Amino acid sequence: MPGLAPGKAGVRQMFEMFHSAFDHARVAVDDMIAEGDKVFVLARMTGTQRGDFMGIPAAGNTINVSLCDYFRVGNGALIEHWGVMDAAGMMQQLTAH
Repeated sequence: MPGLAPGKAGVRQMFEMFHSAFDHARVAVDDMIAEGDKVFVLARMTGTQRGDFMGIPAAGNTINVSLCDYFRVGNGALIEHWGVMDAAGMMQQLTAH
């Protein structure tokens, strides 16, 4: 996400931002495929906006957003990660009246 620090610090900032803005935020795994050193996760994030998020004031709107994450694992650790979130869908849900 724009404006976040690179690496682990940015990931932590992102989760803190979501947790402070969304009440009862949850991520549910819909599907997971692992093969060799690669793992693909299809998930869904839900929650209710109770705090400002990316300049959008809290209006109590709920979100239901698809996420896709692709990981490469080695030596018991995550080596690489690529992620896609339906950010446009989330912003539409947050600004719906």
